[in-house]
Parts: sequence; structure tokens; C-alpha cells
Amino acid sequence: MPFSDEMIKRVAEAYRKIRNTCRYLLSNLYDFDAGRDAVAEGDLEEIDRYALAYHRQLVARLRDVYERFEFHLVYHELVGYCAAELSSSYFDVLKDRLYCEAASSRRRRSAQTVLWRILQDLSRLMAPVLPFTADEVWRERSPGSVHAAVFPPKEQWDEAVVADWQSTLLRVREAVYKKLEEARASRLIGSGLEAAVAVTAPAPLRERLRRYEASGPPFPGNLANLFIVSRVELAEGAEPSVRVSRAPGAKCERCWTYSENVGRLRHPGVCERCDQVLASLEAR
Repeated sequence: MPFSDEMIKRVAEAYRKIRNTCRYLLSNLYDFDAGRDAVAEGDLEEIDRYALAYHRQLVARLRDVYERFEFHLVYHELVGYCAAELSSSYFDVLKDRLYCEAASSRRRRSAQTVLWRILQDLSRLMAPVLPFTADEVWRERSPGSVHAAVFPPKEQWDEAVVADWQSTLLRVREAVYKKLEEARASRLIGSGLEAAVAVTAPAPLRERLRRYEASGPPFPGNLANLFIVSRVELAEGAEPSVRVSRAPGAKCERCWTYSENVGRLRHPGVCERCDQVLASLEAR
């Protein structure tokens, strides 16, 4: 069997990715009670419905490779899911909602509902190959040992949601990220939240982006959350294109989003979203 220090380092890095994913899940579920706080699937935010559909795909794939005893594919599926689909994509988008929305808001609870489901399934699915870590994670939120539990069942996922997201919203986000990297390289911006993005797209794609934007709050907006910027504007054009500029306004001290209303509200150092959250805390 091949063996080298380099191979051990790669395995250690893969393990850290899985463990850090579990840490993120646990740290953002500290105030979540599934029996009390869970949001019904039909009421989840759109990106959360996509994440749940993709997760169900993963569960089905892992069940299949376990049944074929292809444990090397279990390893690749787990690492790829934790490193790419979760840590560098879904989790990044969720941070604003989890850290900055009101603690008991429906949008935050929607995110936590899907995180709870991922944690429950992931700890069981990794138990045969990471028995000690899986048991540690399971015991943080559930009684008994994970090794007394059974694998999550295969469930039908919403194929239309997955296909729609991967062919529209995620492709646009990829194009936006490329332009943001170019803007960072030219020192136009530092972080993504310093940016305002203008997206030009043909009418069908623009209308899809508008629908997604309209389903969220007015500030900073669903598209701004998805792209992790401070402002997004849409325009119709024959060819898709993305333009990046400096976001107007000042930096919110609480969420770091740039807004022209910073300094004009009851709490002068924050944006309009954070001002409302702070006002709701004071009213308790």
C-alpha cells in the first residue's frame, strides 16, 4: 500500500475540513430547538430549499456507495461536500443571516432548520469511517451514541430546484466572483462587502434574478447576500455581463455592509437592517 508524508498531510487536511464543517454546524445551532424553532419545508428561504435538495442528493449517493462497499468514494463524497458545497459556498452565504438577523427571526430559523438536518445526517453518514468524531458530534445535540442510530433514509429531492439553481443563480454568482477577484487584484476593493455589483442579463435570466431578489428583505437583499456584496443592480442586455464598483455609503459597524443610511438612523453606526434588529432588542 502506498505511503508517504505527503499522503498523510492530505488525509489530515481532509479530516480538518470535515471537522471544521461540524464545528460550524454546532456553533450555529446553540440556540436552536428543532421541536420549537424548525421552519416547515414549504416556508424555507429559497437558498435553503436548494441546499436541502442538494443534501438529499448527497444522502442518496452515500447510501449507494456504502451498499457497494466503495469506501474510497465515501471519503471523496464527504470531503467534497464539506469543503466545496458547504464551507466555501452555502455556509459563506449564511453568515450574514446567522450572525446579523434577529435571533428568532424566520430567516435565521430557516437557515438553522437546514443546518440541523445536515448535522443529523452527516454525523450518521460519517460514523463508519470517522467513528470517534461522529460520536463526539452526535452527543453534542442528541442522546446516546451515533453507533446506535441508523443511516438517514433516501428521500426524493426536488430536481427542478437543483437544476434551476445550478443553471441560473449559481452561474451568475460564479461570474460575479470572477469579477470581484479582478477588482481585488486591481485594488478597487478589499473585501466583497466594499463592492456594488451591476449585473446585465437577457430578459429571462434577469427576471429570474428579480424574482429571487423580490423574495427577500429590501436591505441588503437576497442577491447581495448570495454574492456577499453590499448592493446589486440589474439591467437587461443581450449578453450577460458583470460590473464592479465601490459600494456607496459607509460601513455598518455591526454587519460590515455598506449603506448610505449609516449615520442617519437612531443607532448612527449601523445600517437600516441592523437598526431594526437593535430596536427590537431594546423593545423587549
